[in-house]
Amino acid sequence: MDRELLGCRELDIEKLNFVKEQWQGQIEALDGSIDDLSSPYLSHAEKLIENPEGNSKVYALVDKDGFYKAIFHAHSKPIKGHSGITMRVPWVNASPVFDINEPELTEVAQLSGSLLTQSISLSRGDLKADHLKIHMNGSIDRRFMMGLVYNFNSDEFNFKVDFAGSWLHIEYID
Repeated sequence: MDRELLGCRELDIEKLNFVKEQWQGQIEALDGSIDDLSSPYLSHAEKLIENPEGNSKVYALVDKDGFYKAIFHAHSKPIKGHSGITMRVPWVNASPVFDINEPELTEVAQLSGSLLTQSISLSRGDLKADHLKIHMNGSIDRRFMMGLVYNFNSDEFNFKVDFAGSWLHIEYID
């Protein structure tokens, strides 16, 4: 497995349809349908792309060979209880390979690390924010994110990291 971080691309309908085709190919051996595994996220992604709400966008994490490893929803806005703007990642949908097979820990680490670094990059760039919140969908996500951000609460970094329930919260200190 390549140890590079995954790239980040904003999705339009054409790219989302390509993701669906690519992911459907992964589950054909199971006689399943892409709708069986990813329907709520793919349907929501399509709605967000066709009728954007505020600055909501759908992004994909892509490897160097053009393989779409995950898609995620991100948006920035003021949120009650936080000063300034917060970028939120309310859902992440990994490719069916992560559901069909038992992924290697290095693959999960690459996906988690890429989601974290690309989300930080978006929150400091296109979706400028004072805070970043990423929703963790399961114990693997939370465990890996905790490992990745464990040392971020040192004086060497310009942000504080905390977990609240299923949310990773990063507050930038500029």
